[in-house]
Amino acid sequence: MENIRWNGHLNLGGILELKKDLKFEKKDPTGKDLYLSAFIVWVYNEVPQDATIEFQFLKDGKRCTSFPFGINFSGWRAAWVCYERDMQGTPEEGMNELRIILQISKGSLF
Repeated sequence: MENIRWNGHLNLGGILELKKDLKFEKKDPTGKDLYLSAFIVWVYNEVPQDATIEFQFLKDGKRCTSFPFGINFSGWRAAWVCYERDMQGTPEEGMNELRIILQISKGSLF
């Protein structure tokens, strides 16, 4: 497992793109290894609102998989999301970009 670290914040709306090998590994088809590759993130939200941000995972610019993350909370929240079980789309080995899309009306996310 490798950490992708970004210390900063996003205001109102926009897209954050991080280009880096995401180290996705497919589930063992034999069932001997029950490991599922996962994406783990912590989000700090200043102002609760009825909205979502979207985490997208791409390979060479092609969107492979994604998941929405609701932000109707204040403070810290974690997401622990398995690529093959919990996300929409089909993950691929070699995914090399994370895109975070948000459209919020107030506050900041960290």
